[in-house]
Amino acid sequence: MPNDVALAVDMPSGTKQVTVSIERRPEATALVFGLSEDGSKELFAAMAADVAASAASCDDPSRATEAWCGRYAKWRRMFEGSGRGLSVKRQMGLCSELLTLVEDLVPIVGFDSAVNAWIGPNGNPRDFEISGFGLEVKASGANEPQVVPISNERQLDDSELSGLVLLHRSFDIVRGGTQTLPEVVSRIRSLGDGMSAEGGLHDKLLASGYADENAELYRTTAFETKRTRMFDVRDGFPRITETQLLDGVGSVSYRLAIDACGDFEFPVAEWGPTLRNHLGI
Repeated sequence: MPNDVALAVDMPSGTKQVTVSIERRPEATALVFGLSEDGSKELFAAMAADVAASAASCDDPSRATEAWCGRYAKWRRMFEGSGRGLSVKRQMGLCSELLTLVEDLVPIVGFDSAVNAWIGPNGNPRDFEISGFGLEVKASGANEPQVVPISNERQLDDSELSGLVLLHRSFDIVRGGTQTLPEVVSRIRSLGDGMSAEGGLHDKLLASGYADENAELYRTTAFETKRTRMFDVRDGFPRITETQLLDGVGSVSYRLAIDACGDFEFPVAEWGPTLRNHLGI
């Protein structure tokens, strides 16, 4: 990159496995990756190729540098947990979100619109939004208390939405089952082969902590859907919202008992007509 661009770079930090440095030369400056642990070779190679391709697609040095840094940031979280991968709980949560794409959104709005509606990986408070309609997805193990974490006061706040639904899946967590995280990833990818949002799906999987290079870590644990429930989040729903908070109070997290939401439950079979009616299709 040109030296004047290098001076403006907000240098990303490395990890235990990956070093990030700047090599300054008379004619230009280079951002350089280094691998400090041999056990991460495959993941490192995949990251380097992905980051290089992202930067090469830009025709402006400043944008290429931003792409380099932004792309690396998506991979960084995986290196922080390299060798361990996602926890079972995070696998289950991601599996539930991907099943929502496969089963509840793609059949209604198509692959591209469904993937574009998946905004949780981008840092949004809710998992999905489509044309002003929100969908928050939660998951629990069938043998665990059916209580789910709500990460902030905006997650179940429908004040800026035309509607909001909470979807909860209860899973049997089994060894040797078929519905593993890589299998569900394969299913959603097969629906998007050649579609314009295919690259967006890849980016959101990375942002969620999933890389194909770690797929073998996830093939022994399966999440078999035992029950799916849907709830209409509206006035009276048990929740904490932004308008209920006193001045100076924010970033409130809490736990919600699913059985306490029974008065707001509706049949899963009504989901399709509800969304189609909202979208006018």
